Amino acid sequence: MFSVDAEQFTQDLRIASNLDGAVDFNDCFDPLAVAFGLPPSAAGAATEGLFNSLGFSLAGFATLGCNAKNSFAQDKTSTAAYFDGSYALTDALLLRYGIRYTRDDAEQTRFNAHFESADGIPVLGTINGGSPDPLATIPRQDFSDSEVTGRIGLDYTTPNGTLLYGSFNQGYRGGAFNAQAYYDPSEISMAEPEFLDSFEVGFKSTLWDGRVRLNGAAFFYSYESQQFILIDITTFVQTLINIDESEIRGLEIEAAAQLSPAVLVQLGVGVLDTEVKNGVLAGEDLSARVLPGSPELNVNASFDWNLFSTENGTLTLHLDATFQDETLYALVPEWVTATRSSMAA
Repeated sequence: MFSVDAEQFTQDLRIASNLDGAVDFNDCFDPLAVAFGLPPSAAGAATEGLFNSLGFSLAGFATLGCNAKNSFAQDKTSTAAYFDGSYALTDALLLRYGIRYTRDDAEQTRFNAHFESADGIPVLGTINGGSPDPLATIPRQDFSDSEVTGRIGLDYTTPNGTLLYGSFNQGYRGGAFNAQAYYDPSEISMAEPEFLDSFEVGFKSTLWDGRVRLNGAAFFYSYESQQFILIDITTFVQTLINIDESEIRGLEIEAAAQLSPAVLVQLGVGVLDTEVKNGVLAGEDLSARVLPGSPELNVNASFDWNLFSTENGTLTLHLDATFQDETLYALVPEWVTATRSSMAA
């Protein structure tokens, strides 16, 4: 049985002309010129007049006929020293531990960006006028970060061979520059370091004389200064930012059963609960918002049946299925959601 619930919206806009058909400089320049108040080409002005009579403008197509490009010089050095070890407290109980020191030094200079036509001709400088001049207006950016992180955990093996474990880990991601700046100098942004405290407990077991593998885990992640890209859907400006505090809770279960020498069945289930605890985006409080890329439920299953084997190989029947709950792919404020809903209506 197969069922699907889908919605689709299709819109087709066509422009026909008696030109030679080649995509050139003016396909990018004219919409940008109208959008920024510059004089378009003669053909662009004629097209703008036609569009105005129909109730819209070439400016609405700004950037669509262009390629956005940027370049910059970046020098980053990451140095780390760590110690990792384990100690058998008893025959069944193992202590795992580790510590790490990390230092990141980075510098970014000569950032520039521009629009160019499909035939490679620069049209409009958007950041530093499109010039890699080191004396241009965008200043040098740099940072130096250092952090000590560690981990500790216990592994306990039961008499029947089941592994029970618990661990605490600290994670660290150094500061970063925004490499996604294309449209405006305001995109030249830098994120502070990201920190993670991770707690996990779980088990790993084999049953039915080794023919069944059953594993499970529960985890809790607490982030500070989590790094995100903010995208303004009206201007396409992309800025690298930090969200003050966020949390992830989850459960995972996976099982595999060798029902016979020829038949293997596998099943996995994951449950997530994510939340922004404290953070502001585009002037809006994001508390209690769901983090992107975190479906509440995901399920996967597979079935493998080795039908027969010969000296040339094995013929296997394989079936698999996956389910993923509704997923948010960007961390956006409520006004963006409202705008999308209005557009859909």
